Amino acid sequence: MRSYRLAAPICAFLLSVQGLAAAPTALSVEADGALPGFRAGESISFLASRMGAAGVTGWTFTPAFAPDTPPPNRIEWRIELDPYAGGNVRQFFPMPGVQRMFGTHHLLTARVMLFLGGQYQTLVYGEALVQGGAEDKALAGFVDDLTRQLLGEKGAYRAIDMSPAKRP
Repeated sequence: MRSYRLAAPICAFLLSVQGLAAAPTALSVEADGALPGFRAGESISFLASRMGAAGVTGWTFTPAFAPDTPPPNRIEWRIELDPYAGGNVRQFFPMPGVQRMFGTHHLLTARVMLFLGGQYQTLVYGEALVQGGAEDKALAGFVDDLTRQLLGEKGAYRAIDMSPAKRP
């Protein structure tokens, strides 16, 4: 009977310590450059919500709209629209009809950097061919993939060797 009286407080303590250790890290999401199909401020909200839906554990994401000083824990997206020969260069047939049928595609390049405690940690880089807008599955998949590559279990951040350097 005694062992049961001691077991309950010990289990409660272990669960509370485990809950503290598993508290997610809040990251602010910033973007330099706009995603196709979004207005100026909408890209950041889309990125933050997609990153939250990417399935990485231990992180939460909130949009940061042009803060005066950058938050210490943040994700910075650098987005560039590159020229794409399928829609930005030569036209050999009437493009408006084809664009209505297949949509306009954009070659998107993104560099995603992680900062913790105000210190740069790591980055990932990717390219995708997207149409743009909130309903574009290719764009959503691109954001999800870069998020997992950066913060997932086998992502770039988890691959950093945090052990102290060995002295010769």
